Amino acid sequence: MAASLEEDDDQDSYYALLNVSKDASTEQVNAAYRRLCIIYHPDKHEDPERKTVAKRLFNRLKEAHSVLSDSEKRIIYDVYGKKGLEASWEVVAQTRTPSEIREEYERLQRRQEDERLQQATNPYGRTSVSINATDVFESYGDDYEAGVVEVSSISMNQQVDAPLTRKDTVTLSGTMVTKNGRGHGQVAVLLRHVVTPSRWFEFDVGAGTGLYFGGRMFMNLTRFTYGMAGLSFISTPAGLQPLVTANLTRRLGDHMNGSLTWKSGAESSMTSSIVRETENHHLALTLRLGIPDIHARLSYMYKYEQDMRVHVAAKAGFMGIAAEYGIDTKITTHSWVGATMVVGVPTGVKLKIKVTRSSQEFVFPIELASDAIVPEAVFYGTVLPIAAYWVIKLFVVNPFLKRRENEDLQEQQQAAESRVDAKKREAELAVRLMKDAYERSVHIERERHGLVIREAWYGKLVGEGEEDHNKVIDVIIPLQCQVRDSKLILQTTSKVGLPGFYDPCVGEEKSVRVVYEFRDAMHEVTLKDTDLVAIPRQSHRID
Repeated sequence: MAASLEEDDDQDSYYALLNVSKDASTEQVNAAYRRLCIIYHPDKHEDPERKTVAKRLFNRLKEAHSVLSDSEKRIIYDVYGKKGLEASWEVVAQTRTPSEIREEYERLQRRQEDERLQQATNPYGRTSVSINATDVFESYGDDYEAGVVEVSSISMNQQVDAPLTRKDTVTLSGTMVTKNGRGHGQVAVLLRHVVTPSRWFEFDVGAGTGLYFGGRMFMNLTRFTYGMAGLSFISTPAGLQPLVTANLTRRLGDHMNGSLTWKSGAESSMTSSIVRETENHHLALTLRLGIPDIHARLSYMYKYEQDMRVHVAAKAGFMGIAAEYGIDTKITTHSWVGATMVVGVPTGVKLKIKVTRSSQEFVFPIELASDAIVPEAVFYGTVLPIAAYWVIKLFVVNPFLKRRENEDLQEQQQAAESRVDAKKREAELAVRLMKDAYERSVHIERERHGLVIREAWYGKLVGEGEEDHNKVIDVIIPLQCQVRDSKLILQTTSKVGLPGFYDPCVGEEKSVRVVYEFRDAMHEVTLKDTDLVAIPRQSHRID
């Protein structure tokens, strides 16, 4: 992952400057501070220029030490970073424990979030365009026009969540549908009130083709069981019709849940399901007993890393059988595209294409065959979406993303240019201050046949033994000055915060390569920027 441009504001920068871990004790922080003071204390330098640089670096060390050695400041820094230290927080009693201090600052942060909550919304939209393409694969004969593709229906749904308080949210939604030249719409308002984290209520009212209103209650019944009960009323020509819904869900294992749902009304049903879900797998079995359909459905989804989902399903019941298979893939940070084929009797062949951008969905159900399973429809419905996806990805999406990435990187580098130049000058002057300490360390390590850094590079390393010299810096001296008792330990933070380092390739991935001598044998290792550096190691030895 590319490094952040805000290295100075990174919460690990104080830890990186002192080269201590986030769980380091106060004694370890003090020891690291004292070691660096030997190099950077202004009284140790007589040259005016060096003395000025040493004073500036020494002040940074004192700042880091004052924060990490103070339990209250350190907790604030760990939670909120430097901005938290600069904020005008309320005074916290000095006698409180670290956990109480953390809770107090988190409470104050939540209060600020409450103020922003009043202006927050969570929009969601779904647009569905149904397409009838059955004439492409099914025809009444030569006397009828073939290959006609037409839009059979369009529906649009939009909803917005409007938080009123931390416990109350209003959801406004609207739906419009047009089919075969006729249309209708509906608007609804829903209020959700959270009583406790384990119990909340919903009340909604809507109007369109008819008036409806109702409410639902959600509650945790036991540690592993929760339930839902709802009652709604829908206006009909015969009067108000009540609809009752009840659900009971129980945790059956670490990754498994079971649920039972009952619905009343003209299409009453009883549905039971068992779902097993892990990090990469999702398996669900559903059995529905109802009017007018009784069926069983088995589905499975495999999540490949974070960028792709493959799913298959089979359904069988009194109204027919069907099988489906499909794939969803991530094309940008906030965009997904997917295609699903449904083949069944008597439903025929259908292809559903879905494009998701953030909280907006665009769905295109395409009916390819309506009365039977047509092999040509199955073949083209499977192959064409895959081919179209790869053509668009290779020739449209990838070039666009690459171009945007380069443009963003250039903008970031230009914005950070002056800051990087200042950091570069500071790092170069810091290295000059390390010269005496470097020579002493090399002399001591050579006498004991210990650890001597021969080559060290930090930045964008192209490949094994290769560097882009415009994007790497020589860090032999800074690393040798970190050697203690023939050991070099660099913590799991960005190395850019170490004395004598700076960022030579803003916004790009960085690594560190070290070639060192230990016990008269050569060693080499290359690690990512935030990896733990712990040398020497036998595995680093060059045969």
